[in-house]
Amino acid sequence: MNDLLLRLQELNRKVGRLEKQLESLHEERHDLEQKLENSEKALLQATKNYEEMVERYEAVKLSKALVNPEAKLTIQEKIDWYLKEIDICLNNFGD
Repeated sequence: MNDLLLRLQELNRKVGRLEKQLESLHEERHDLEQKLENSEKALLQATKNYEEMVERYEAVKLSKALVNPEAKLTIQEKIDWYLKEIDICLNNFGD
């Protein structure tokens, strides 16, 4: 009987330790979920910043191209060509 009581007490101690471990794991999981959420937010912000930087880069690249007389002439020729094509389409549309 005494042996059975000792084994039961030992089992109760093990259950107590397991319950503490389980609680610790729940807390760790919660912390990891918070870290994941923060990382996802940071990734979204970094992606947004990257896209803004690409847009700025393209704008700067275009503005530098406009400063270059040769590039400016090429761009103006393209614009003129597009305008002529639009005029042709509009004239044909009315027919």
